[in-house]
Amino acid sequence: MFRGVPDLTRRVRITLGFVLVAGILLIAYLVERAGRPTSPSIDVSPSTDGPQAPEAALQGSAPHLEPAAEPSAIPPRDPPRASWTFDLDIYVYDLEGHLTASIVHIGTGPNAVSVPAPEGHCTYRGDFRPGGPRIPRAVATYANLWSRELMVGYSRFATKPHRFDLHLTGPRFRGRAVDGESGQPVAKANLYVQGWDKRPVIVPPGRPATGPDGEFDLHLNLAEQRRPLSPYLRVVHPDYIPAEFPLPPSADPVELRLQPRQRFEGTVELRHGDPVARTSFVVHVTSTKEEIEAAGYGTTLQVATRASVSRWSPFPNAPRELDRFSTECPVETDGAGRFSIPLPYPGLVRGSLVVPGSLAQSLEVDTSVERDPLRIVLQPTGKPDARVRVVRAGGQPLRGVSVVVAEADGDVSPAILTATTDEDGWFDSSALLEGHAVRISLVGDPKGRAMDLPPTRRFFRWVVRHDSNLVAPSR
Repeated sequence: MFRGVPDLTRRVRITLGFVLVAGILLIAYLVERAGRPTSPSIDVSPSTDGPQAPEAALQGSAPHLEPAAEPSAIPPRDPPRASWTFDLDIYVYDLEGHLTASIVHIGTGPNAVSVPAPEGHCTYRGDFRPGGPRIPRAVATYANLWSRELMVGYSRFATKPHRFDLHLTGPRFRGRAVDGESGQPVAKANLYVQGWDKRPVIVPPGRPATGPDGEFDLHLNLAEQRRPLSPYLRVVHPDYIPAEFPLPPSADPVELRLQPRQRFEGTVELRHGDPVARTSFVVHVTSTKEEIEAAGYGTTLQVATRASVSRWSPFPNAPRELDRFSTECPVETDGAGRFSIPLPYPGLVRGSLVVPGSLAQSLEVDTSVERDPLRIVLQPTGKPDARVRVVRAGGQPLRGVSVVVAEADGDVSPAILTATTDEDGWFDSSALLEGHAVRISLVGDPKGRAMDLPPTRRFFRWVVRHDSNLVAPSR
């Protein structure tokens, strides 16, 4: 039972040894601490031998002691320069690559300077000041010829002038476009000058438009346009008659006065006076070349669509009138049933208005004579669910065929109604007046996709009979 006693005694001895060693180390540490020099005490009492300490000495400070040496400070930098100079060596060339006399404008705003270059060369020494533009801009002019604006950079450490080349690429035009009647600025008007190749030659590319205040600034790039240019500056805006102005002889601001187009306007309402809001329809404006020029719209002839008939037109038998021009114009009423659109030119306005629940209303007004607003009153249909079935002579229905309905007398364009037959050959005929004589043309898809080709595309007369069959004549 006492077999474990020697082991216990051995463990106690080991433990006591560790405790002894730790005590010796602790005593050595305390002795070492006690031997360190302590901080000198500061006597803050008045001294009788030396000068008196000032009464305003900060608490805890020792005025009579020498201050500790400060670390070596970084040597101060040179004060920033208020400005420095830079030299520019500028050469000006014409379109042929020869040095030409000009004036070089450097900088913008109140700090801009003009330097003459009588032989196509000038040297400019400028001062740069903090807060000013870091990269000055330079542009050369001679009469009405201008160069592209060039950013002329420089370096404060350059040992010789920086050379820059400016090329007089073309004339520059500035000004504003205004309404010829009210004098108000015209924004978003397109301006361009055309060459013989009919492409506008301007900088920047594209058709620049006037700004919110009607202002514009054009620079023609003649370096890339060697052909002669049109001597006119053309201005186009949807609400104004296209106009051409002679190219200004200088870059002095000019004022371009535009004349408003004649407008086609009116109201659409139901029989009881309720307005027809948010409805759309299309009208065709037709006129002759002589009438267009007489009305002062001669510049619009190039954008007018010449009346012609394509192979798959719904009006294949319409005569080709090469001396007449026709333009299609979309119309939409506002919330009060009013509409107003600018006409491309005065002429005969024809169209048709179809509104669900009402009969189709044909329009025809000569705007070159009649200028008062038009009032369109729609009549309710007698059969809102009326429909007609288009069939062949053998009774088979024609599916997916476009049915074009035109007036029985007069031109077949524009149509008063266009509808498409369903899978059983039916189309909605509620907008047509019962017993009214019309002309019908059946037009199919030339590729014959998911539909039947009609036996004929020629117009034929038909008297409207609702809920009946319309037999397509044979070829």
